[in-house]
Amino acid sequence: PNASCAGELKHFQIQSKIAGDSAKRALSVYLPEDYNTSGAPYPVLYLIHGYDGNDLTFFGVDTAVK
Repeated sequence: PNASCAGELKHFQIQSKIAGDSAKRALSVYLPEDYNTSGAPYPVLYLIHGYDGNDLTFFGVDTAVK
């Protein structure tokens, strides 16, 4: 997340057969700072990157191979 955003970025891998194979897919979830303690419901926004993106595309993380 942006340096001005408080919270936590968690990373997971899930097994997916949707794409016609059984490859593991990367998944990132941003949780607000008080997510675990507030008890409040939070809205969900699903961001699906294109073919040349990855799970970190929307978080501004540079994953380019150098």
